[in-house]
Amino acid sequence: MNRSETGRIIALLIGILAVEAGLIGLAGGFRFNAQAPQMLHLAELVLRSAGGQVAHLDFSSPLGSWSFAPTGLLVRAGMSLGEALLWAQWGLAVLIAPAVAWIAWSRLAFWPSLALSLLCMTVPLALVPGGTDPVLSLAAQASRWAWALAFLIIPVVLFPPIQGRAGDWADAVVLGLPMAALVMVKPGGALALLPACVLGLLLSGRGRLLLRALLLAP
Repeated sequence: MNRSETGRIIALLIGILAVEAGLIGLAGGFRFNAQAPQMLHLAELVLRSAGGQVAHLDFSSPLGSWSFAPTGLLVRAGMSLGEALLWAQWGLAVLIAPAVAWIAWSRLAFWPSLALSLLCMTVPLALVPGGTDPVLSLAAQASRWAWALAFLIIPVVLFPPIQGRAGDWADAVVLGLPMAALVMVKPGGALALLPACVLGLLLSGRGRLLLRALLLAP
């Protein structure tokens, strides 16, 4: 993309985050009305984390601790459970927005960049579990967070940067940090994605990028 198109994508990302922050502030919390068992499980994980319990030591869960620990920190800071659930989602969207902008500028045309931006912002900020029923639930939150992270990793692996816009260290950050976060959110998703990423980078002659990503991943 050229500078003007990149500016429009950045403006879109900022606009979505600003509108969502305003809506969260006006809502004052989250009231779910579907999938009560899964939502209760998420709420319990968050409250246990807020109380100082450590995942996989004090309690067990198939989810990675980063899928609920950030929300627990917000509850511990004084937010209600509903507020913390919404602001945690918004925080993830803020963190991935710069990576979306980099991917768009370095390797995509405008319309694919627009689609990627809308996808990466919509998935973590959604208030529905999927399906066709008009209900509110964050029961699939961990899965949505995992998909949002995967949508950053996949374009870096599949599409080499446009000539003259290569940035191995920037690509390594966008590849390595989301993969590390994915391990901490949903380990099974990272395990399924990792072999394809390694193979894709090696076959495309970007072994140096793979090494740098591994170095950056904590």
